[in-house]
Amino acid sequence: MDALFTVLGFIAIIIMNGSAIPQIIKVVKTRKVQDLHIGRDIMLLAGCSLYLIYAIHRQDPVVIASNCWGISMFIILIFLQLRHRK
Repeated sequence: MDALFTVLGFIAIIIMNGSAIPQIIKVVKTRKVQDLHIGRDIMLLAGCSLYLIYAIHRQDPVVIASNCWGISMFIILIFLQLRHRK
C-alpha cells in the first residue's frame, strides 16, 4: 500500500510542478513578463526551499523530489523575469 501512495505522490509532483512549464515556455517565446509578479515566485521559492529542508529531515523522497523540481521551476521563472523585464 505504501508503494501506491508513493506513486500517487509522484503523479502529484508531475501535475503540480508541471503547471509551471507552460508559463516558462510562454515567457521564452514571447519575452513578455510584465504580467508576472516576481514577488510571488520569490515567496514560492522560499517556501519550497524551507519545505525541502523539512523533507530532508523527514527523509521523504517524494517531498524532496517535489521541492527540488519546484525550486528549479521558480529559479527559471525568476531568472526569466529579471532578464526580460523592461
